Amino acid sequence: GLSDGARTMMIVVALVWFLAFCLQCSPPLLTQRFIKDPWKSFYLDAVIVSSLVSGVPSVSICLLLHSQQSLTVGLTHAINSLAAVGNALIPEDSSFGLLLFAGGVVHYLMCSSLSFVYLSIWSALAPPERENKQYEFMTLGTVGMVLVHLINLHILPAFWKMPLLDELLIETTSWPHLCDHLMFGFSLTHFIVHQRHRLSKLKS
Repeated sequence: GLSDGARTMMIVVALVWFLAFCLQCSPPLLTQRFIKDPWKSFYLDAVIVSSLVSGVPSVSICLLLHSQQSLTVGLTHAINSLAAVGNALIPEDSSFGLLLFAGGVVHYLMCSSLSFVYLSIWSALAPPERENKQYEFMTLGTVGMVLVHLINLHILPAFWKMPLLDELLIETTSWPHLCDHLMFGFSLTHFIVHQRHRLSKLKS
């Protein structure tokens, strides 16, 4: 049977996925109260939702891989993954706090840049095309993240030395991160399509 630690970890993972599902399917209007411009408000909401949901696969995998250990150990490994990403901006011998902050900056810049590109493509479509090409947009947007994954974790590391990221990929392989990238593409395109009633306020 499963150990108590494994059961706890599975419950935590299930809770994480449930919260991600709620955020994805019924996102609060996170920024409309503070930002009156509908395009900026929609854009920031899309960035926030997709950036949070995108980390669920790798965090879940990390927790399950360490299910025989404590929840703290699993969460520590998940946090270390974000710090390893920070090695793209600052040297690996920097303090853990700075690496963690840099990893958050890289994650936000990636998510905000890709969100801007995806939202620009969608808003450039005429209203009838938006209605007719919802599923094509979601499919291509999700699968298109494979290219982003290849560039980020296979092509760039060949030219840009990031020891902490290299160690992370050796430990975890690239599959959890590919799942993150695919999840981001799905989350972002689903958010845009699911919240398309707000797009009527956007400037075409």
